[in-house]
Amino acid sequence: LFVKDFAARSQYAYEDYYRENVQATKALAEVMARLGREWQLVFTSTAFLYHQARDTGVVDPLEAYARSKLEAERLIEGLQVPWTILRPARVLGLSRVADHGPVSAAPEVLHRELVRQLATGEIPIDIVSTLLRDALFQRRLRIEGADTTRSYLHLEDLAGAVLHHLAAGAARRVKYDLSTSEPTNLAAVGREVVAALGHWGIPCELEAKVLPGKDMVVPETRGVQEWQPVCDPSIAVIRRATEEYTAAIAAGLG
Repeated sequence: LFVKDFAARSQYAYEDYYRENVQATKALAEVMARLGREWQLVFTSTAFLYHQARDTGVVDPLEAYARSKLEAERLIEGLQVPWTILRPARVLGLSRVADHGPVSAAPEVLHRELVRQLATGEIPIDIVSTLLRDALFQRRLRIEGADTTRSYLHLEDLAGAVLHHLAAGAARRVKYDLSTSEPTNLAAVGREVVAALGHWGIPCELEAKVLPGKDMVVPETRGVQEWQPVCDPSIAVIRRATEEYTAAIAAGLG
């Protein structure tokens, strides 16, 4: 729903996110209580809880998605089971890389395959796959707000953080921000996409337009002992995700 909201914000209401993030979490908690076992809960929230006050650590979510995550956090805080709340930055990646050489298919074919994989959920809809789709379709890539800064986290690193806290087995009742050590801007993302397409023999021009004042950097990883993202910094996350997505496209072409 968050991804779809990014594409068409008027499509969903707060109630849609509340159902998925709050009511579903409550239902899970009720099952845990009914079974009466020793449980611990690791909840993946979001760094979107921070808006302008992110540097102070004060949460002030603007959008329905983040507000529903905050409501779920408040629900979890009242549970009797041990819990840990993780607030990851933007998460990218497939957690797998297909090993394929350069493909000779036309850009139109690659574009069609990317759209198919997006539709079937094989590739997540995010900034990398969206720029890949635009570049394949238009033969050029135009980015407005190229100086907009974001922090990214690879899917496997998020999974690693979840597993780390489950394995710890202690009643923590704490919250952690998760991100890489250094954010990157959209111009750098665009350059990685163009480079990846060049690897597959598809020339693409990049036009980057700066829109000052659009930066939003989420907090760096803090308070998490014995865990750090393997794919770091953010540009490395972008590069790896781009390689994974283009390899997945090639694999889909058979």
